[in-house]
Amino acid sequence: DDNQRKELENGYRNGKSHSFRVNCQIVLLKSEGRISKEIASFLGTSEQKVNRWLWRYKQTGITGLSIRKGRG
Repeated sequence: DDNQRKELENGYRNGKSHSFRVNCQIVLLKSEGRISKEIASFLGTSEQKVNRWLWRYKQTGITGLSIRKGRG
């Protein structure tokens, strides 16, 4: 919905970490109807990574797009 989109756009523009901003971008690109393979190619990453972040977003919302402590 519009609130989620605004939240993602804000995270993409103003997120503290590069990885969080990229993860917001993944969800935004998917919401435009792009396929995971296209998103992966555009961002220079794997389709698995794209799908993993999309799944995490569906499960936990925007908070799930941050890398958890103790990771990476």
